[in-house]
Amino acid sequence: MQVSKDKKKYLFLIIIFLSFTTFNQNQKNNYPIFQIKEVVFLNSINFEENIKNNIKEILINKSLLNLNYKKIALLFAESKWIKSYKIKKKYPNTIFIELKEHEVVAIKKKEINIF
Repeated sequence: MQVSKDKKKYLFLIIIFLSFTTFNQNQKNNYPIFQIKEVVFLNSINFEENIKNNIKEILINKSLLNLNYKKIALLFAESKWIKSYKIKKKYPNTIFIELKEHEVVAIKKKEINIF
């Protein structure tokens, strides 16, 4: 009697092992919980507005649980002003992006001469 219980236990463990190892993890899981509703940029004085809008488009209505950090990093790499950035999640639906910008050395102004 003892042998059949052990066989059932091993069979059960094998089935569970196979079910967990054959799960396809390449799927994009868009969890309905913790969806991002607001993106807040901190310390963004000279940061380009078009890149801000692109980052917001990527993040809005996505889950805080699975962010695509590679896409975000590529967008920050396009900017000339960003030295570094830090992403902070505030549950349930806000994400804060703290920016460190390069310092402004000089500003060139155009002078308009009217004759």
